[in-house]
Amino acid sequence: MLASPEAAGARWSKLPPERQEQVRQQLQWFDSLAPAQQAIEIRRIERFAALPPDQRAAVRGAMQALNQLPPPRRQAVRRALIALGALNPNQRLRRMNNPAFRDRFSPDEQRIIATLSDGLLPPL
Repeated sequence: MLASPEAAGARWSKLPPERQEQVRQQLQWFDSLAPAQQAIEIRRIERFAALPPDQRAAVRGAMQALNQLPPPRRQAVRRALIALGALNPNQRLRRMNNPAFRDRFSPDEQRIIATLSDGLLPPL
């Protein structure tokens, strides 16, 4: 259950200013999404929250690794994740094991894609 706006505001006021700004930016980004995209993001958050702690840690690590990639590679990995998001889990696995797919990504990038695909992409 979500906290009341007053309770949420009280908690946010205890955050450091830079974290408060991050939260504001994330909320603005979420509010700018179409309702269908908001629903997808909510499902993604719920899926992440339902993961066991070790898998959540793996997803966080993969996100950090993704953010450390050079911008062109980061964009390529993100595009691959978007494409995988339209597939069911069996199709995702086949795509990720396809030699053409594997040739496009380094072993580290493949690990990032696999971890984020397992942890964040909902089953269809």
